[in-house]
Amino acid sequence: MSDIAERVLAIVAENNKLRGTVASLNSKINTLQDICASQNTENDELRTKNEALNKIIRDTGKAYDKPLEEKNYKILDLNERINKWEAECDSYKKKLDQLEKENEELKAKRDSDNQRLCAVETGLLHRNMQINKLIAILRRKITTHRVVRVALKAAFKLLPDLKQQTTFEGIVEHSKKVDHRALVEKEVSATLIEAGLVVGSNNLVLPTPTRAAEEEEEN
Repeated sequence: MSDIAERVLAIVAENNKLRGTVASLNSKINTLQDICASQNTENDELRTKNEALNKIIRDTGKAYDKPLEEKNYKILDLNERINKWEAECDSYKKKLDQLEKENEELKAKRDSDNQRLCAVETGLLHRNMQINKLIAILRRKITTHRVVRVALKAAFKLLPDLKQQTTFEGIVEHSKKVDHRALVEKEVSATLIEAGLVVGSNNLVLPTPTRAAEEEEEN
């Protein structure tokens, strides 16, 4: 009997101990439930705040997205314009290079034309000098011819008798009938040579070979 009583007492004591443990656990559970409830409340508040912040962020993003989209469009438009300007600049540069090349060619042609013009002007100057010399020679020969004519007329008047005058007139008339073309051509050739000119086979007046060589050396 005593063994049974001891076992019963042990069971009761253990049961009481378990009840105390259960009570302690229930107290802890209640405390944890209170903590969980508090945390749930705090989580709900944080969730509400988070949703509010997310809404603010979304609204702010929308507020920035439109200007940003407009700026992106402007940047894209500016990039297209820059690309177009660069293409136009390349085209203008090519045209400028071509114009500079043509300008250099025109300068070279102008220099060549100026050299030719200088050569022509030099040639014209020489021709004018030759013509002036020819005019001076002709003036001298015409003056000599007039002096001779005046002298002949004076000599005719000084002849003593009519017979001598008649003879003199006959000589003059006879000299008029003589073909003077060969002598005239010879005189013309000599005059031209004296002026630095010569008549070519096509009747063109050309500089004499000596004069032509001098002109080439001068040019």
